[in-house]
Amino acid sequence: MRPELAKASRPACDTRLVEPPPPDDLVCEFIVPGVPISAQTSNTVRKQAWMAAVTAAAQGAWLTPPLDVELAVTVTYFEPGSWRLYLDNMVKPILDAITGVIW
Repeated sequence: MRPELAKASRPACDTRLVEPPPPDDLVCEFIVPGVPISAQTSNTVRKQAWMAAVTAAAQGAWLTPPLDVELAVTVTYFEPGSWRLYLDNMVKPILDAITGVIW
């Protein structure tokens, strides 16, 4: 490739717009006992109770203001017997419950 073409095809990068990443050791772990509730449930009382339990656990583990950076979330579900949930339906209420607490 000709040097003038290679230079023209490179995207511009403005580092002033890039926020520093959070520290590598930034970890928040908490456990919420019970069976997660599906986002698709019609049982709003149980869903609200589950989300309140998740929010309380997150608030107990995260003692700083919510972050405004990109994050990765890992959810570990210890399946009790025959309870099986679709991953996206299980995670949505959890993520909704920690919004405003951790981010």
